[in-house]
Amino acid sequence: MDSVLKVAIPSSDYHKRFSSQLIHGFIQMARQVCKHAGIECFEKDQQEFKSLLDSDKKPFDILISMGFTSLTPDLAKFYKHHNIKVILFQDDIHGKDEKDFKKKKKWIQFADLLLIPYYENFLSREEYTNCHSKAIEFPWFAPRACFNHKTKWNQRNNNILVSGCMAAVYSLRRNLRTFSRSVNYVEILDHPGYRPGKRKHNIIGDAYYSLLSDHKCAVATSADPPLDYPLSKYFEIPACGCLGLFEEIGALANLGFEKNKHYIPITNEDFRDVAKHAHKNINKYENMATTCKEHVRRYHTDVVRACSLVDILNNF
Repeated sequence: MDSVLKVAIPSSDYHKRFSSQLIHGFIQMARQVCKHAGIECFEKDQQEFKSLLDSDKKPFDILISMGFTSLTPDLAKFYKHHNIKVILFQDDIHGKDEKDFKKKKKWIQFADLLLIPYYENFLSREEYTNCHSKAIEFPWFAPRACFNHKTKWNQRNNNILVSGCMAAVYSLRRNLRTFSRSVNYVEILDHPGYRPGKRKHNIIGDAYYSLLSDHKCAVATSADPPLDYPLSKYFEIPACGCLGLFEEIGALANLGFEKNKHYIPITNEDFRDVAKHAHKNINKYENMATTCKEHVRRYHTDVVRACSLVDILNNF
């Protein structure tokens, strides 16, 4: 790799306009890529990307983006004109409606390389067939910041934390929310929302990891099929030292997670009994929580993912 290679990542505007947990993790990973590759990294907000159109110079060699803030029709022409390669980290590959889906499909087709956390689902989607050859499996991960929260086990509370969006596709999460109204040990944290001034709370990034670190147990659920992806919670929860009650999805085994070794499985059929058992016997599961934490530390951190991407960049 050329030692003067320059990489740009969207940053400031993401934090201002889309301060979600996922983007927090993406930014950490992208910074690690540049650090481990020894390359120059430029973090640009939306206005800085727009200002590129006023220049005739090639400002960087590669753009690593999550979502489409740094992708507009005019910028796309600029990238193509200057032979700037676009690496797109795209988690959700479905759309909330037809318009949203068409926008995603457009930029997925435009990108030079796709990093896909929900890879098996991506390969099963016929509408993306012509993009399969430029996609690589790139699962979610736990930012190293998770491991900075080291609350001792006996100082954590025994409540079971359930966090995330409560849309209809998250049936297990919704069932647990209903169940929480009849017990005092299931704690609900709704999705914060994305837009400033309209958020329900600001427990994101390190604040979210700190909250996890205050608990002995937390639940990771995915959406209902066919959207049953390995979400970032499957990595963040154990990285923060919590026992994971994991809704089982096919991808977990491929990621090296073993039920009753790394996590306790939970379903829509048994969630009451599993939650009650976990809460009553929580101190028996400290070793399981530690085992899963070390599994994530070894195989599923932002540094691990960054190093794999550095290898890809070497041949890009």
